[in-house]
Amino acid sequence: MAIIGHRSRQAGLAVSLPLAPCSGAPHVVVDSTGLKVYGAGEWHAGKYRRAGRRVWRKLHLGVDDTTREILAADVTQSRVHDGRRMAALLPRIPDTIAQVSGDRGYDTRAAYDAVLACGAAATIVPRRNGE
Repeated sequence: MAIIGHRSRQAGLAVSLPLAPCSGAPHVVVDSTGLKVYGAGEWHAGKYRRAGRRVWRKLHLGVDDTTREILAADVTQSRVHDGRRMAALLPRIPDTIAQVSGDRGYDTRAAYDAVLACGAAATIVPRRNGE
């Protein structure tokens, strides 16, 4: 069972991700997307045409490349860098991992260390200014 959330009511939200049995070690693809948070403040801003601060969260996902199942998920503040969440996502996957793929946002030392710690091969697109 994975715990998804960061603060307030989200912190205690328990989400169970049932997994189908797989034939081997999965190839995990990681990425993130932005989520707009709507609430009473958004309604007031629209009604009274006030430009207020918008609330965003970031959803980090680890997906099996073969079955397209979500193996791990995490919700953070919008300013959290993608590469730092790799160490939180990979230990949530119960099976051994064969390979981890990600985009340029995951080309960090912390992400590579997390992939190597779980015994997988990293296939991450290098940054444009990478060495």
